[in-house]
Amino acid sequence: MVKSMVFHTLDYNRLAPCEEWYYQRHAPQIARRYGPWLTRFESYRPAPFPAGHTPEDYGYTNWFCTVGYWRDIPEEGSRGEQVLTTPPYPAVNYSCFLPPQAEDDFKGADTAPEERACLRWVIFLQYPEGVDRAEADAFFRDTFAPETCGQRGLYRFFSSRVLEEEIHLPGGWKTETEARLKALGSPSNHRWDRMLELWYETYEDWADSVVNRPPAYTPPPWAEHPCFPFLKPYTHMVSTLLLERPAFDWLRECQVWR
Repeated sequence: MVKSMVFHTLDYNRLAPCEEWYYQRHAPQIARRYGPWLTRFESYRPAPFPAGHTPEDYGYTNWFCTVGYWRDIPEEGSRGEQVLTTPPYPAVNYSCFLPPQAEDDFKGADTAPEERACLRWVIFLQYPEGVDRAEADAFFRDTFAPETCGQRGLYRFFSSRVLEEEIHLPGGWKTETEARLKALGSPSNHRWDRMLELWYETYEDWADSVVNRPPAYTPPPWAEHPCFPFLKPYTHMVSTLLLERPAFDWLRECQVWR
């Protein structure tokens, strides 16, 4: 079993037609086409970014975060199916495949669900080009993660490495749609190295932990910025803020595309 995560971001002027397309056409088509391989297929609606702070500084993505759990991965190629339905306006997406359970559980495993509300800051990161990935990951586990556990408002922190195997799902867009995606610079095949989840109870906890009074960090040798999260937004890191429960459980809620 593997887990997929996709962040989407778009011009909010296009929100209404894109939501209508996703709900009426895209999700039902995915549910029918990949349903035999999927055990869960859910979308989260991002929470608003904290007021007074700049979302672009954190590579914030503003539309759905879609999560799938796959019993197996279908073979690549058309395989007798049609192309994906054409969106009215293509969103930029950032995706990765992960182990189904977190590999590194750094903080908060003994927190019961009824004890605290859950504001999840989910981050994809990539070590910059030319950096030794094994050395960078050792720095992440041995230095960055313990220092991050010292954030004042952080109560849960875990992470996984992105699967090294390149996974490509069957199906694609019409040629002209692919061209529109490329014109947007959509990094669908971006090679991420890690997924992080950091949980806070309130926006004040997030701001206190990340912006106002962060712990004393040791900047990594490959830092592109002097402060956390150290990496160039939308190039080597992207993020979103989610609540605990998904907004849509597509396998249960939608009528399959016919």
